[in-house]
Amino acid sequence: MVGGAAGVQYLRRGDGDALGDPGLVDPAVRGAVCDVLAQLGDTAALPRLTPLLADPDSKVVDRANRSIQKLRRGGDATTPAP
Repeated sequence: MVGGAAGVQYLRRGDGDALGDPGLVDPAVRGAVCDVLAQLGDTAALPRLTPLLADPDSKVVDRANRSIQKLRRGGDATTPAP
């Protein structure tokens, strides 16, 4: 289990792709990672989120899209797009 400062570092790490980690095979986990990255508010996460727009799970695609939108505009990712 990754948590606290170590968890944030894991998600932001620059030495690899946390979203490509074999431990993230569950779509619910990939979606949750999208949410966390958006909440962190660091636009450096955009390159890690963009590939998830092509995820085979439509819920992951939706969460990635909302997270990207939040990071780009600095708003609330939970608000549906018009």
